[in-house]
Amino acid sequence: MLVSKDKLDEMISVARSINRGKSHEIRVPGDDEPCYLQRKEWVDWAVTACEELVEDVARLNGNSNIELATGQQGSTSMDTVKCFRFDQWLDLTPDQLEMGDQFTYQGKSVIVTGQAYVSDGKWHIPARQPEPQPIHVDLSGGILAQCMDFAGTGVVEFPDGTAILADLEWAPGFVYSPRLPKAELEAFCTEHRERYAAFFDANQEALLQGESVAMEPWWPKVAMTSEQQVEA
Repeated sequence: MLVSKDKLDEMISVARSINRGKSHEIRVPGDDEPCYLQRKEWVDWAVTACEELVEDVARLNGNSNIELATGQQGSTSMDTVKCFRFDQWLDLTPDQLEMGDQFTYQGKSVIVTGQAYVSDGKWHIPARQPEPQPIHVDLSGGILAQCMDFAGTGVVEFPDGTAILADLEWAPGFVYSPRLPKAELEAFCTEHRERYAAFFDANQEALLQGESVAMEPWWPKVAMTSEQQVEA
């Protein structure tokens, strides 16, 4: 990870300038540890230095700090974003986003790179453009290739060995199958080939012109793990 030396030096200066001497020590009822007085101007400097460091790291590492004009943290008026979790798009508030989440911003997919935070009454979400995904070309004429052609989409493969028929480059992208291990996805496509063929027949003109057409899911939602679930 890249970081500017001047920004790092400033954060070191912030840490070293914390009032921690005996003369600044105060005692708070109910707390068995000492507390230390800090001037407001020092606190403002520390907060600004932290925010500038976050922005600098994002800039140098190809990330962008996305600003969403929303309510304060915890507000019932907080905006939501479309986030792709496992095999579906969910409406999540910025504070529900996690590292590595993919969500939509100005019609494109971006990847969360840090914890969202509030500054000046607006949410800021550290994020970056996703890495280009390898293009999987299947000339075998197998069942996956057939269903990809019928739906006008590609296959997205994940590091855990699962795959999904979907187009996630432009958000919110369309999903054309459940996310399953590759062999199970092939079995799913074999079972439902006629559905995909009927979808093509009904949308042939648009698909042949290169347009993406949404498909209404008929398959049951796959139960997400506890890490993938979002608290209601």
